[in-house]
Amino acid sequence: MKSRKKRLAEDDQLELIDRQAWELAEREAASEAMRIKLQREREEQAVTIPPSDIVISRTEQRQHAERASRGEIANQLRTQNRSLALLFLLAAATCALIWWGLTLMQGL
Repeated sequence: MKSRKKRLAEDDQLELIDRQAWELAEREAASEAMRIKLQREREEQAVTIPPSDIVISRTEQRQHAERASRGEIANQLRTQNRSLALLFLLAAATCALIWWGLTLMQGL
């Protein structure tokens, strides 16, 4: 009976060892695949041609245009604020002239 229990315990241990060996082999295969993938990517980067000067200059022009358009927006806001101030002054002057005209008419 003891030998049978001992044999079952040994079988369980062997199964555990087999399972761990299989998991280890699976992890090794995954790490090897990742290593190969990284090596291919490095080789591909080494072979890839860097962007030409034309592409670089176009991206710089686009970035400059975006910055310039932001400046244009700031200028337009400044102009609108000036126009609003002038409109307020014009309305105040109109009200003052109407008031002055009414006071003159009352005096007649």
